[in-house]
Amino acid sequence: MSSHMDILRELSESTSTAGNLSAGKGRYSRTPDFTAPTHRSSRPKSDRGTTFHFSHKTISKGREISETPGSETSAAAHQGYIERPSAAEPATESARILLAEPRLDVAEAPPLSSNFAYPTRVIDPENLSFGTLGISKAERREFWNLVESHEGRKSRVQNRIIAELPHEISSDERALVARDFCHSLEERALPYWATVHAPGKRNDSRNYHLHVTYYDRPAGRSDEGSWDFSVVKTRKKKSRNKVSYRPFRNSKHPDTRSIGWPKRLRRNFADACNFYLSMAGVSKRHDPRSYKDSGIQKEPTEHLGNKLSAMETFGLDTEPGRRNAKREIRFKFRQAELPWVGRYNSLK
Repeated sequence: MSSHMDILRELSESTSTAGNLSAGKGRYSRTPDFTAPTHRSSRPKSDRGTTFHFSHKTISKGREISETPGSETSAAAHQGYIERPSAAEPATESARILLAEPRLDVAEAPPLSSNFAYPTRVIDPENLSFGTLGISKAERREFWNLVESHEGRKSRVQNRIIAELPHEISSDERALVARDFCHSLEERALPYWATVHAPGKRNDSRNYHLHVTYYDRPAGRSDEGSWDFSVVKTRKKKSRNKVSYRPFRNSKHPDTRSIGWPKRLRRNFADACNFYLSMAGVSKRHDPRSYKDSGIQKEPTEHLGNKLSAMETFGLDTEPGRRNAKREIRFKFRQAELPWVGRYNSLK
């Protein structure tokens, strides 16, 4: 053990010297400390299963970083990010067939205007990637630019989901989890795109997760390729002034506006995972409840993402990483105290 620590100290000293000689700025001028202890995030178990990561984020105008000077949000850029081939899990022929299967018990979707229909599901020919935003990657990026240009000054443009997939099941079963989960969006006529990401060379081998982007306004497309919300017409008022209006645009779906919508999606995702875990003969189950509701005495940790995770791995501490480490340490102390507390109570 001491020899290992000596090696880490030598690495820290050498990188410190290199950092002092370099002309780097910001985080590149910082020196990694390989002797700093790390605390990996744990997965506490409840009486119904294990916890899992599920993040739901909304992107609105006025508070997001834009992709280019001509755009107001990063919606189109994020679409390209989740579809990048280097991250997506390759699809087998059997998985593509499964993804193309329509849902048998489709509920009635919100009525769309005449001459507009909810698009059929498109399957990527190479990766576990599918949805209803368009056939090509360029068309799907253009969809978000179109949404952005037709939404209000402070309106929501894009909704993003990142969900942890079970690594114990097969690639085809992960495709089925993603497909069944996205039925919640299809039955509400919400345009979406979903991509399964596989672990990279530097990631944890269990790091399978699902990315979903969706528009919370029911939308249909015409045979000519026009989306209903993008059709603009003009009319004359009594004052003879011309005003523009969108006759075919639908209201935001009421479910997506409710405070319980993210929790509802989380439960649907857990149900899909648990079904295919059961079919695969795996005893593991996902518990969609919060730590508080499931009786787990742990503070929720923050999702670091690619950049912060890379910095933490390299030995550069971050503020979210520090907060997560403190929460993990407090949780481990509580777990270590439980047997002694129980023993003390039994002696009363």
